[in-house]
Amino acid sequence: RTAAAGGGPVWYPGAPVVEGITNPGWTAVMAAVHRLGLHGSAGALVIVAVGLVAVWATAWCGARLLCAAGLPTRRGARWWAAVAAVVLSFPLLYWTVRGMEVGVVVLATVATLLLTWSLVHRASTPAGRLVALGLVAAFAVAVRQDTMVVVVAVSGWALWRGGRPGRRVANIAIGSAAAATLALTATRWSIYGELLPNTYHLKVEGIGLQPRLGRGLLVDAITAGPYFVAPLALVLRGRRPSVDAGRARRWWWVRALRSRWCAAWLPASCS
Repeated sequence: RTAAAGGGPVWYPGAPVVEGITNPGWTAVMAAVHRLGLHGSAGALVIVAVGLVAVWATAWCGARLLCAAGLPTRRGARWWAAVAAVVLSFPLLYWTVRGMEVGVVVLATVATLLLTWSLVHRASTPAGRLVALGLVAAFAVAVRQDTMVVVVAVSGWALWRGGRPGRRVANIAIGSAAAATLALTATRWSIYGELLPNTYHLKVEGIGLQPRLGRGLLVDAITAGPYFVAPLALVLRGRRPSVDAGRARRWWWVRALRSRWCAAWLPASCS
């Protein structure tokens, strides 16, 4: 609200200039809503609506991704199960309806996966899809800089599986995300006089490497089971080449877990 009124990115008019956000892109969206004259409940309703649209778009992208990976394209029970896995995800809906950027971040994540998959598994790499991938990757980092981890991981997979198309995909994704990071860093320096986010100074600065690694490994151990190891094991089991067609059809729900994992993992890390 203060930024939309011309007071700059501060808590209230005349307040000290302190970086108090971790989602600059989403903050810009909310400032635009205020700029349009929508305040109070009206502005909150618009933000909630945008978030819910993002959730449904995530479900659509997730279903498309699963269809590309082998799920039947006909919109039967299996297709709707994949959609429901996203739109009924409690952490995704909870944080999105509260006005957080989680829904938009998850949409950008799944859209990045979908575009990367489609580009890597095509004989050619259409320029339009490459541009879309670059825009989505840059937007994701602009909303939350820690989505750079997602972009790097997806790009690594593209390099591993995609040959020359994979290299083009990785170059576009990482290059776009890096450009967004440089733009955010330059903006932060011009406004706050800092190169690193304020959260680094508040949460990480002065803490040794050993406590950081210990804390990180502990959190990974707690979340690895429900959010990574079990779904990955089921996916690998369901995609074994030796499984015959009849048995593979019985593992349709394994593919649905991929979409559920994409929707659940990121909001849990943001919360």
